[in-house]
Amino acid sequence: MTKSERDRRIQALLREPCGCTGQCGNRHARGTCGHRPSHLKRHCAAPPDPSAPFDPSSDLLSWCSTCYNAAVRHGQEAREQQAEKDLLDMQEELF
Repeated sequence: MTKSERDRRIQALLREPCGCTGQCGNRHARGTCGHRPSHLKRHCAAPPDPSAPFDPSSDLLSWCSTCYNAAVRHGQEAREQQAEKDLLDMQEELF
């Protein structure tokens, strides 16, 4: 995919409704968030798991700012909890 094709795809995504399916921690009533972009609720294009390291070849999803920020926080909290669990498991192996 060329840069101009990618840019056109991103511009198209920014006009689509939010595609969050619960990654933000909120169970959306209709299956997806569905908020439409407006001057009050900006959208961004990001991977389906925005807390994961960015992979430019991955598919992108339209995100409203509320869902995107919550999904990033939710993912960071999950990684921190997993890191604490892994640390405790490693420490138990020492004794």
